[in-house]
Amino acid sequence: MPSKVLPTVDAEAATRKMDADIEMLSKALLSYKTDLGEFPGSEQGIRALSTLPDLGSRSASWKGPYLVEVPHTPWNGDYLYELRTLTTFIEGQDGETRNSSQKGYIISVKSPEGFTHIVPKNQFGSLPEGSWLRLPGKEDLGLRGPGNLWRWYDR
Repeated sequence: MPSKVLPTVDAEAATRKMDADIEMLSKALLSYKTDLGEFPGSEQGIRALSTLPDLGSRSASWKGPYLVEVPHTPWNGDYLYELRTLTTFIEGQDGETRNSSQKGYIISVKSPEGFTHIVPKNQFGSLPEGSWLRLPGKEDLGLRGPGNLWRWYDR
């Protein structure tokens, strides 16, 4: 059985498309959370943004579709969505570090070079500059810095 060959894509164009797609997904996920009180589970995934998932008695709270169509990656694959416990860290003005653990999501993208994992910061509300993220079971990934997205790579 032949393996799927990923199309060649300009790296800068791919990053711009991923960032725009993640921004759009992030806004839709926040709307979903506003209506239902939580992000979709990993098993529901981002398809829950365009198609009513099985929510049982909470189905009436779903005000979607939040997206008309779920975008595809620059390599024409699916964006991979995982809901898990994420811990954010903030260094206070007093020099003390505070942390907060909560359910959050990671969106991953498969490319010819490996995986890019992206965590939109806006899912945690307003985080001050200098905040950082740590994942349970992972070493400190150095997820700090400006911008709206934390990202790391598995090559």
